[in-house]
Amino acid sequence: MHTTLHALVRVVTSGLFMLAAGQLHAAITAAPLALTYNTVAGVAPSPQSLTITNTSGAPINFNSATVTPGGIFIPQVTSSTCFGSAVPTGGSCVIPIGILAQPAGTYNGAFQMTTTQFGSLAVAPAALTLNVAAAPVSTPTPPSAPSSPSGPGFGPGAGTGVLTNVSPRQFGLNTTLRTSRQLAYSFAPGTTSVRPRSAFVCTDLTGLVPPPSGTSPANPCAPGAQSLPLALDPAGLQVQRGANGQILRALETVNIPQGFAALAQSRPGPATLYFVREFEGSGFAVVQITVVGNSLAAPLTLTDVRMAFVVGNARRPTAAVVAGQRPPRVVADIEYSGSGVLRGRWEVVEPGRETPEPGDLVPEASVPFANRGLQRRYTVVERFEHVLGAAGRFRLNGPDPARLPVRQAGNYLLLLRIEAVPARQPGLAASAEHGAASFALPVLSYNVGTGIDSASVLANRIITLLPGAPAAGVPEIAWLPVEQARMYRVEFADASGQVLGSRFLRADEPQRYRLGGALATKVRGATQWRVRAFDAGFQPIGRSNWLPL
Repeated sequence: MHTTLHALVRVVTSGLFMLAAGQLHAAITAAPLALTYNTVAGVAPSPQSLTITNTSGAPINFNSATVTPGGIFIPQVTSSTCFGSAVPTGGSCVIPIGILAQPAGTYNGAFQMTTTQFGSLAVAPAALTLNVAAAPVSTPTPPSAPSSPSGPGFGPGAGTGVLTNVSPRQFGLNTTLRTSRQLAYSFAPGTTSVRPRSAFVCTDLTGLVPPPSGTSPANPCAPGAQSLPLALDPAGLQVQRGANGQILRALETVNIPQGFAALAQSRPGPATLYFVREFEGSGFAVVQITVVGNSLAAPLTLTDVRMAFVVGNARRPTAAVVAGQRPPRVVADIEYSGSGVLRGRWEVVEPGRETPEPGDLVPEASVPFANRGLQRRYTVVERFEHVLGAAGRFRLNGPDPARLPVRQAGNYLLLLRIEAVPARQPGLAASAEHGAASFALPVLSYNVGTGIDSASVLANRIITLLPGAPAAGVPEIAWLPVEQARMYRVEFADASGQVLGSRFLRADEPQRYRLGGALATKVRGATQWRVRAFDAGFQPIGRSNWLPL
């Protein structure tokens, strides 16, 4: 029953939360309040640092650092002291802000951090400015190939066309073995001749080609960047033609010595390099290379995934969409251990389709091979592949909102599906795979035309249960925390699902309960139990599956 008193309690609780959030916002500051960088076109200036101070009265755990718009100012999370452990009251930490080289002009950005205690509340704001003066174009001259191939499909002429794509646009670099990867180059329609000129690896790009790169009409390496030649066999370029004689694509196997990993790891920031292949008269192909760990001993394993629609400065698990408009953009903040390939797809459950069970949302690498075909499949809207180094955190951007279906009114679910990728490295079992996780991935919901029932969506979020270790035969249940939860309820039910008793726990208590005392007597006939989560207004925002007692 919802009375006026209940409503008043919710309003007061919400007001207190907003007041506390506002105080936290003011108590976590960045110094200086603004950073200004000065450089010339194509040259990245040295990173500068912000000092984040916590005077909120309680320890704070930071979970992200972002700059909007992205692609210019880069928070160097891996070299920051703000992550990995709580910043105590009165304490401070440092986060460097790097720059990607840019053309001449003035660029502005807004920096902010968020905390685990208060969800997506932005703290420690700072203004960023980059002033780039014009400079004469001076790019490093790549080494020429020892010889140029000739014969069918090669050589200059009117049939030489523009390079339009390279695939894949990034791959991982092994630190103990030579890395071999096949690349595919695409050319504009009508191309009948291609001529490879040189291949090299450079340390920095001009910024005209955002990584993971693609193609560039001019040399993409930044002035002053290290540029190391690769001795590729020009005859190794295999041309595939269509029926009309046009070149559909060209294939080439690229071998990168493991010694290049040391160069990448010796530089500040992410351990990345860029492979560049030049085609005479056609342009440059650019592929990002990322070092993926010392001897790749630990495959990529997900430890936490948080997804949200981004609406202004807010992050929400649901969104209402007016007919004819598109949903907001989506981000997924991923924490992981190890390193390797994160590959997957975004799927949409359209109105009327059978909704997924928790087992459908577990990453493929965590499902026995024989059972993978049993996971439900839905409409694929976009695929992705990223090589993750040993940074531990990654922000995955969601699908292009223009690709999300809005054909009919109703409730749509957006799913993140992580695919299994073989981890074929020395020291690993043949069955080792990237992309495993011990929990079901979160689900977002957007409603078209009829107004969203966010309460029912939140109430059905799945709480992940953890393996228990009962002592002396006493049953124990444990679970992962839920965002926005202020209270948990452990429920006991008989075989028919009738609840026989329950126990409430505050969210600041351990997410763990051992059955005992008077409650154990009261629920003696129970055969199963589960956990439910509630927000500050005592509205349900999540539940676990029933677990045999």
